[in-house]
Amino acid sequence: MRDARSSRRAIDQPVSDADRATIRTEVAREFFWAEHGRVPIDARELAGQIAKDSRPTSTTVAGYDLTFSPVKSVSALWAVADRPVAAAVERAHQAAVQDALAFIEQHALFPHGVATQIDHLEHCSYTQLRAALEDAASSS
Repeated sequence: MRDARSSRRAIDQPVSDADRATIRTEVAREFFWAEHGRVPIDARELAGQIAKDSRPTSTTVAGYDLTFSPVKSVSALWAVADRPVAAAVERAHQAAVQDALAFIEQHALFPHGVATQIDHLEHCSYTQLRAALEDAASSS
């Protein structure tokens, strides 16, 4: 009888496609049994288990979506005004958006401060907010 260590595959030796399929099927059967308390009825159920277990897990991250819209009367004025007045209305709206974002940056987002995991998320939000603002400004 051979020593168990001599029958082991070298760590850097690749696994053949056939062996990989066999391992994946066996593991999927075990997962299916653990989840449903029975063996899969057919190949479709087993394939579904493999697909479900192969998907990467997702992490939910809270976020905020900010929309800055002027009141209807301002929008109506902008729509019917001549070009100079419409441009002035648009500049006023952009200034109001800048003021609102400055307030949010100062009071709600904390890009600098105590180093915590939450601070990292807040920094990401701040960075994404600035990037969105710059992108919106460049497209207008």
